[in-house]
Amino acid sequence: MKLFEACAQHLKPLEFFGRYDHTVAVDPAVLKWFLDKASPNFDCKLVPDILHAKIIWWVDAGAYIGYANLSDRAWISVSASFSAPSA
Repeated sequence: MKLFEACAQHLKPLEFFGRYDHTVAVDPAVLKWFLDKASPNFDCKLVPDILHAKIIWWVDAGAYIGYANLSDRAWISVSASFSAPSA
């Protein structure tokens, strides 16, 4: 939620894609945040079954943008990704 609040505080648009299916649910707090904001600058899209992309933000460490799973096996496969340290 810190990333969402940072976007709101700095007036940055935010587009969130959340996967949902019978095994993965988007946290109700995330849905409530978007509903409470009710702004065209904050877009929440729920994608059934197919979303494999990942954006992982570690506070004070950096971010990973890609589609590899975070497992030993996945790190040796070919994957397009981008990582950046925190400023």
